[in-house]
Amino acid sequence: MREQYRIPSDIELILPGPNERACFPREGCTALHLNAFVSGMRLPLHPMLRRILRAYALAPTQVSPNGWSQMVGGMYLWFRHSFGMEMPLHVFQTVYQPRKLPRKKGKEEEAGWYYFCPWGSHKPLVTGCPSSIKQWKESWFWVSGNWQRVVDDPEPDLDVPSVYGIASSLPRCELSSGSIDVLRSIYQADTKSRSYNFILNRQRCLVELGLIASQADMDQGKRPRPTLAALTKQRPRMLVPGSAEDSSQRKVIEDLSRAGNKEAAEPSRVIEVDDAPETEVPLSRKRKARPSGPGTSQATATVVEIADPPTSVSVPPLQRTLTVNIAGEVVLEGPSKPAPAPGGETEGHMNPRGVSGS
Repeated sequence: MREQYRIPSDIELILPGPNERACFPREGCTALHLNAFVSGMRLPLHPMLRRILRAYALAPTQVSPNGWSQMVGGMYLWFRHSFGMEMPLHVFQTVYQPRKLPRKKGKEEEAGWYYFCPWGSHKPLVTGCPSSIKQWKESWFWVSGNWQRVVDDPEPDLDVPSVYGIASSLPRCELSSGSIDVLRSIYQADTKSRSYNFILNRQRCLVELGLIASQADMDQGKRPRPTLAALTKQRPRMLVPGSAEDSSQRKVIEDLSRAGNKEAAEPSRVIEVDDAPETEVPLSRKRKARPSGPGTSQATATVVEIADPPTSVSVPPLQRTLTVNIAGEVVLEGPSKPAPAPGGETEGHMNPRGVSGS
């Protein structure tokens, strides 16, 4: 298991005794489910995952495998569509809410197991998760040691609960226009690039996100170093549940989901990943302006081809095509604008927070 999931040697994995239970942790240990690793969880635990568990007051084994799929897969999709930014907690709590798995009659009020489902009628970010995973609660083990700290951890004192609790209720938050644009881009991507098998069954996606080290780094004993760039440092405004603003925010996300289902097949929004093994990928970005004229669209458009991620991560090239306007701003959806004057190629550079260039 250590080799398969690239678990660093300073993290101790311990088999439980015959009379031990995951909900009553051994001193200095926390229980983890094997199926959580199948669903994308890796050690050491990424700060974003620790933040989610801490915010909802949930122990790791209280989250179902599909709950881990939505957490890890949602993080990856946000990372790819926001040009390397970390998914903020307030976005996660606005898109998802915890739901308790059914329990035997008379035990509904006790601490139990949870999964994450979307608010309202909109679709989850990750599609194609298994409809049922049999006996996932039975395969678990203890973990101890340095399993919650990544390299240069920004929140070294943020520990996840080890004792079972009842999930906290977090309200939706007011999302910025930038966050709305990222969600729109995710929902407009083709279904395959958002699928469970496409994201969580490929080591390179987890390497790119920083959940695990590349094989080369693992052979040298290096720990994973995730990208920890936050999209915003401002504290979001929480919305009162049931208020007009709360309902309006839910409707915005539902509209994005429905529009994305209709436009998912558009080639300009398809993310393609080849099946090459892990390789060192140089960071290169270029822009080419589309000439206007008879028979061409009147929308101002520039095609951007991106080979990600940064050079410090060993993963294969991931090609993505987005549409941006001539000023270098990402245009995911909106009214048409005047066409640019005819011209040739222009060279520019894109930083992680957007697109810029001459």
